[in-house]
Amino acid sequence: MQIDDFLSLGGTDKAGVIAAVEAHLGVEAGDVLLAAGSLAEGLGSAKSDLDLFLITDRAAAQGARDEVVLSVGRSVVDVRILPRPRTEGLIARLRGWARAGWDPSDAVPFSHDDRVLLHRIAHGLSWVTPAGTATGFRPPIGELSRLKLHVARHAAKTIQVDLEGYRQCGDYQTMAFAAQKLLGHAVDGLLAGWGRTNPISKWRSRLLASLPADWEAALLCRPARLSAAELFWRLQQLPERPDARVQDQVDRISAFARAVFLWAEAVLLGLPVAQRAERLASGTGEWRVPLAPLLPDVDFSLIPAGARMARLNEFGPVLDLDAGELALALLFDGRTTPGEAAALAGGMARVERLAARLTAAGLCREIAPSGGYVEWETERAVG
Repeated sequence: MQIDDFLSLGGTDKAGVIAAVEAHLGVEAGDVLLAAGSLAEGLGSAKSDLDLFLITDRAAAQGARDEVVLSVGRSVVDVRILPRPRTEGLIARLRGWARAGWDPSDAVPFSHDDRVLLHRIAHGLSWVTPAGTATGFRPPIGELSRLKLHVARHAAKTIQVDLEGYRQCGDYQTMAFAAQKLLGHAVDGLLAGWGRTNPISKWRSRLLASLPADWEAALLCRPARLSAAELFWRLQQLPERPDARVQDQVDRISAFARAVFLWAEAVLLGLPVAQRAERLASGTGEWRVPLAPLLPDVDFSLIPAGARMARLNEFGPVLDLDAGELALALLFDGRTTPGEAAALAGGMARVERLAARLTAAGLCREIAPSGGYVEWETERAVG
């Protein structure tokens, strides 16, 4: 729902809301009034509140009252009063963080509320804006996208370690729910790569629906050939019982997450984005057993020559991989066959060499020879 439609249902309009704000709070020269939140982004409904930000230098903004709820017609309007020094300081912190380098092993120095505020200032609709300040008060979208990706990447690492712990003790029920959390962070990483910086998790599926039909073209994983929103739905479907089948679901989610994080880091850090073939070639006869999947806690870090791959929180081997080997390693997902991978990698010998290295380093888990990886992935193509 758009703001104009929402206000019309409530018996008012933009001019009426601005007049109410001026009557109750005043809007002085130099003040900025933004319409923000779900309605401003086209995500809200008739049950939403209209959120406004009043960014001001006035001394009154330093007082105890930082939020005022107004009733305009039949619409509820929530006005948040923001001292300009606070917003400028928060944006300066973001810029300083972005210049410090990329290290997702560390937590970001921003709370969830900080990130929501930064996002809403960046995307809010200018209702009252002094001349010359149309964009100067907004944080850069690229830096906000990197922040969202960093938060997702950092949280995912912890979950990956937990998943391996649950796997080792056979706690499939906890493992399944943890995998859903990993999937959520992977979706946040995907959205960040597309510049969707909203950090509120309830909007993930709505934001995924806004991605183009070729959203997965650059991802180095087995193509689902589904819309992003439909893939998110499918990956959340749990087995009927918390048994060993959960491991297959974890393999699928983990492979998707690694591919997303690699692509998003490349996009947002300005690195070359590796390409894959449009479709995986079908495997044949003797090569129908899929490649052994990487363990849940296997992760990578990008380096100039390619990447390093190892298990998180372990003191085992670290593999140096060039870009082609990294792309091939991401196909070790428990579904892609050696024949399919060989068609992309330039021959079976290369696949076998990498398989031997990954196995020797203890990065893969064994799977039953029956496989079971062909399910809904080829039901239909996007578009």
